[in-house]
Amino acid sequence: MMAPFSTRASAFTNKDAERKADDVLRALENSGPVTAPPFFATRVNARLRQEMSTAATRRLSPAVRISFAVAAVALLIGLNVYSLVRSSDQTIAASKEQERESFAEQYNLINTQY
Repeated sequence: MMAPFSTRASAFTNKDAERKADDVLRALENSGPVTAPPFFATRVNARLRQEMSTAATRRLSPAVRISFAVAAVALLIGLNVYSLVRSSDQTIAASKEQERESFAEQYNLINTQY
């Protein structure tokens, strides 16, 4: 029974990987010292500052935040008023039903005998 991965294939892969790594290391050694373009760090710092300043300007201004807060409070008040009106309508309907039942009981309009 053979193993799912043969040792020959893995040995070939390891040798191939080692050969590629050696080639890369030799290429790096032969390339000489790597130097950055002039004023590279200055340009990177300037770009970072610019990105940070544009991110700060994207934030909402105080006037916009206040208007969102006012709109949210108005929405909450509107929902509360709606729920109170709906609750009072249901209470009124329940009290009217209770009045009908009490009237029917007073005048013996409810037939309890079968």
